[in-house]
Amino acid sequence: MAEPQTSNLKLKAKKVISKIGNDYLVVRNLLGLSCFALAFGLFISYAYVRGDIVKTLVALMGVVIVFLSLGLVLEFIMKTVALENNPNVKRFSAILSVNMLLGLAAPLFIFNMILWGVIELFAQMHNYGTVLCQIRFGIVNFYYYNSIFFQVNNFIKIVVVAAFIMFIVGGFVERYWKK
Repeated sequence: MAEPQTSNLKLKAKKVISKIGNDYLVVRNLLGLSCFALAFGLFISYAYVRGDIVKTLVALMGVVIVFLSLGLVLEFIMKTVALENNPNVKRFSAILSVNMLLGLAAPLFIFNMILWGVIELFAQMHNYGTVLCQIRFGIVNFYYYNSIFFQVNNFIKIVVVAAFIMFIVGGFVERYWKK
């Protein structure tokens, strides 16, 4: 007699976890983005020893991954708004802090690493004196002179610290105050 009740509890738990995962957390797309970033990491080592055509193709792949990571940040924003608009959500701060780590900090980290690799590839290409080469050098110089890598890195640190503070403090606030 305990078997059906246990299986019903397992089914309910699976439904709740899948609903939270599909509606509020950014996990599936982060795994896909991580696989693309891993592939880029493998291709970039090959592109360093090859010619400009291979570097251009790998850089284009990196640009696509950069846009995918920005799309994941946009998905984080949309899921956060959906989470905020749902009054039935329990443990709002815990879900939001985990989502900040998975949906904002991790994609920005991938964005930062891939963008650094793309800029390195752009910097290593030959200068043929064309307009596209001047645009490429302008992008590389803008990236280095404004130290974009370090600025994004500092923002990621702030997001991680804010997520941990939100997780700890938000749990106490939710426990003693109702929405």
